[in-house]
Parts: sequence; structure tokens; C-alpha cells
Amino acid sequence: MVSVTSYLASLMIFSVVLISIVSGLGKLYGSGGSFFVGNNLTWADLYFYDIAQHILELDENIFNSYPWLKENREQVEKQPKIAEYLKNRPKTSH
Repeated sequence: MVSVTSYLASLMIFSVVLISIVSGLGKLYGSGGSFFVGNNLTWADLYFYDIAQHILELDENIFNSYPWLKENREQVEKQPKIAEYLKNRPKTSH
């Protein structure tokens, strides 16, 4: 079992690394669109959506300073097949 101190230390390091990564993503983010590459959904958007979901489970406010990331997630969720999957997917602990 991980100690609370170890967990909090890891979370702090993760937060610092995340800010660095997000800053870099901002430079790569689409040219005026809502997706990472151009104006269409790509694997980059799907990958970020999945990773961000896990991060949000730790801290639901972590992306509040990055409205473009929140917009990206919203645009991914609006894709018809993804919206259908999210609505009907089984609820699991992971």
C-alpha cells in the first residue's frame, strides 16, 4: 500500500510535469480549430481525451486554466459515435 505522503509527493511532481506538457500542447494545438491537428478529429484528440479522463478523476478542476483543452474534450464528446458510446458504455471502477 502506498503511503499518503508518497502519494501526495507523486501528485505534486505529476502536477509540475503536467503543466509543462500542457504548455507544449498549447503550441501544437490546431490553428484556430477545436482539435489538435487541423479542424478534424484525429488520434491525438482521442489519446488526449482518454489520458485527460484519468487525470480528471484525480482533480476535476485541473484543466480550468486551459479552456482550449476543455473545448477539445467537449468537441470529442460531440462526435456522434463517441457520444453514443459514452452514453451507453458500461460503468466500471476503471
